Amino acid sequence: MHSEGGGVLLSGLRVFVVDDHADSVELFPAVLGSAGAQVQAFRSALEALDAFAALRPDVLVCDLAMPGLNGFELIRRLRAAGWTNPAVAVSAMVRAQDKAEALAAGFDMHLAKPVDIDALVEAVVTLSGRTGDTDGLPDVG
Repeated sequence: MHSEGGGVLLSGLRVFVVDDHADSVELFPAVLGSAGAQVQAFRSALEALDAFAALRPDVLVCDLAMPGLNGFELIRRLRAAGWTNPAVAVSAMVRAQDKAEALAAGFDMHLAKPVDIDALVEAVVTLSGRTGDTDGLPDVG
C-alpha cells in the first residue's frame, strides 16, 4: 500500500520509531518517510521518552523487547502521562499472550517481526485516521 502520489499518504504525520535493532531503525523510517511521514528514530525507549515532550508524535511504532526501558513500560508511561495518540507494537514476541499484553499495556495494534512493510504502512494509515485516498482532499461522508 505504498502511496501513488509521491508520499502523500502520510503527509505531515509525525511518527516516532523506537527499536534497538539497527535494521528496523533504518528500514521503518525509510518506508514511512517514503509514504510522506516525518519520522524520528530512536535506539532506546529512554531516548524517545526524553524527546516526547518537545516533539509530540502523532503515532508511535515501538519494539517491545529492548534493554533497559522496554516498549511495554514506555507505552505505560506515555499513557499515564495522558498521551492518547495511536501506538503500534512491533515485536518478535508473537504468542497470543504477548499480543494481549501489548494491547493491555496501551498499544493499539501489534505487528509480528519480521514486519511486512505494507502492513506497517497500512497500520499507521489506519490508526492515524488517514484513508487510502491520495488526492489530498478530505473525505466527504
